[in-house]
Amino acid sequence: MPEIVRSLSPYAVDAVNLLGRLLQKTRIESKLKTTEVAERPGISRGRPRRLETDHPRCTIGAAFEVVTIADFPLFNSDQATVSRIVASNREVMALIPKSVRTSRIEIDHDC
Repeated sequence: MPEIVRSLSPYAVDAVNLLGRLLQKTRIESKLKTTEVAERPGISRGRPRRLETDHPRCTIGAAFEVVTIADFPLFNSDQATVSRIVASNREVMALIPKSVRTSRIEIDHDC
């Protein structure tokens, strides 16, 4: 199967680079080897290294799991705070429409 190559915006490239540098810094400060991070079930041996070297093809779930293992706080919040934010977001999402529809009727604004 041919590999799909997606281009990333400069912002996305910088964000991937920043996450990799911050993750590497946190892992080193925690005195963890990449192999120790990868020992967690479901994490391949090369995934932490790929994240740290700006490899943009890692899934977001895998990236968050490696970040969690290295004890790097994303969103500058603890788990309880993030859980409350997620619950609040779910409540808001339950109140808004599930999809966006554009009006098919042209409105005459000159009236």
